Amino acid sequence: MPQAEQAISDREILADMLLSQKQMTDLYNLAAGKCTLEPLQSDMLDILREEHTIRAKLYSEMTKRGFVNPAPAGQAEIDAVRAGFSDAESDF
Repeated sequence: MPQAEQAISDREILADMLLSQKQMTDLYNLAAGKCTLEPLQSDMLDILREEHTIRAKLYSEMTKRGFVNPAPAGQAEIDAVRAGFSDAESDF
């Protein structure tokens, strides 16, 4: 007896697409950083920008549909991040 197919929701599809785009941007960023030839690096950076644009559009669509609801950061969170960057900068 065949099992009933389970439908994948739009939210699950978009979340999977967003995760895939994040992974792609990580890989293209790594590839662009390892290029030794300027034309190839330029191409990789162009592709990286396109991947970031796709990721931003996916996130925007998820927000529009109410699938993600980004909360503004509190001042304590902002201060903690700022301090982390200041500490990293002083290491140089």
